[in-house]
Amino acid sequence: MYRYSTSVIGNISVPWVRDALTNPENSANPFFAFIAPKAPHIQDGAGWPITLPAPWHAEALPGSTKAPRTASWNYSALDHHWMIAQQPPMTGEEAMHSDLLFRARHQSLLAVDDLVAAVHAEVEAAGQLDNTYFLFTSDHGFRLGQVCVIKYFSLYSVYIQSIFSVKDSLN
Repeated sequence: MYRYSTSVIGNISVPWVRDALTNPENSANPFFAFIAPKAPHIQDGAGWPITLPAPWHAEALPGSTKAPRTASWNYSALDHHWMIAQQPPMTGEEAMHSDLLFRARHQSLLAVDDLVAAVHAEVEAAGQLDNTYFLFTSDHGFRLGQVCVIKYFSLYSVYIQSIFSVKDSLN
């Protein structure tokens, strides 16, 4: 049986949240649930880095999904730090893998969306949306061909800035 990690986390977290919201012993107490799926991190191992989407999302987002072609995408920045200046332009194969990784990361986030929707539905069913804050954050960025690099490696803060968002019933 295939066990997708985001689903395993959801299969434990959602019932826990439900119990925290509905169990009379817990209902008068606030609670904090830290739910941290691995997605969209890459899998460890040899070969090109890749993120594994949930099997039921593997065909989502057809091949037109490409890594962003920013001004620095596949740009040889010879006037930058030596670690960046030494990067040769990406080959066609590297550019293709950059696009595959971008798509796979987005596909893997669809399972995270499912998990967030399930937690939200439990809070809504318990009538606690007005008393609930949802916080979303990320740990770091990942290059997808900017200045010819396809990996987590950065000398510039723009690639390691974290996302942080708060959602409550008012916004």
